[in-house]
Amino acid sequence: MILPPLDESIRDKVMLFKAERKPIPMPTDAPEDKKRFQAVIRSELPAFACYLVRYRVPENIRASRFGVMCFHHPEVLEAVNELSPERRLLELIDVCIFPNGTGDPWKGKASELEKRLRDASPSIAAQTNKLLYHSNSCGTYLTRLAGRKDGRITPHDAKGYRVYKIKPPDC
Repeated sequence: MILPPLDESIRDKVMLFKAERKPIPMPTDAPEDKKRFQAVIRSELPAFACYLVRYRVPENIRASRFGVMCFHHPEVLEAVNELSPERRLLELIDVCIFPNGTGDPWKGKASELEKRLRDASPSIAAQTNKLLYHSNSCGTYLTRLAGRKDGRITPHDAKGYRVYKIKPPDC
C-alpha cells in the first residue's frame, strides 16, 4: 500500500514488474569466489554499456513522455488493485446493497451511500468507519471506481451534485 492509487493521473508514470530471485550463476560463498564473480561482472560492463548506448527502443513500445510505454505486470497490477481502498469500498457496497449479487442499480450521491453503509450492520458500519475516515473519501473512491473499464459505476452531474449509478456485480 505504499504505492499511490493507479488512477489516470499516475498510471503512465509507474511501471510494475514481477521479479523472482534466482540463484547467481556462479558460486559466491567463499571470498575468492566473490572476487572472481566481481571480476567477471567488471569485465562485462564495457560490452553492456556499449549495448545500452546503441540500443533503440522498438517503435511498438515508444512513448513521447518517457521514451518508452509504461508496463504493468498483470498479476502485480491485480494485487495492487485488490489492496486498494476503492476495491474495499466496492466489496462493502456489494455486501450491503447487493447482498445476493443481484438487484436494481443504486443511484445517489456519495454522502447518501456513505450514510447507508454507516447505518448498515455493525460489522459493515465498523469497516466503513475505518475506510471512510476523511469527509470526501467515499466520493474519491467512487470516482476512481468509475474510471475502471468494467462500467459498474458511472457518475453524472445533477443539480450541482455528482450522482453515481452503481450496477450489481452480475451486470
